[in-house]
Amino acid sequence: MNLIENSVKFTNLGTIAIGYEIIGDKLQFFVKDTGIGIPIDKQKIIFDRFRQADLNADTRQYGGTGLGLAICKSLVELLEGEIWMKSQPNNGTSFYFSLPI
Repeated sequence: MNLIENSVKFTNLGTIAIGYEIIGDKLQFFVKDTGIGIPIDKQKIIFDRFRQADLNADTRQYGGTGLGLAICKSLVELLEGEIWMKSQPNNGTSFYFSLPI
């Protein structure tokens, strides 16, 4: 749900796609949007606790604590899966996670 909520929050205009596919012995889920994207220099920290792409509390346009993606990562890893993302600023973000069947 957090990945979907983030897509809605950061996509004012455009599309959001949600789905899955079976790849070998894993289910791979995705949430793709055409939103604002994540700056390249912030993509390595996006799954860290209390970290956000926009760290300036005075000018930050979007709320949040920076815990949502860290929680997603922890839950996926507890289920022996993996999570990753691809993003281009101003062209959207795609989050993926896979879980063993």
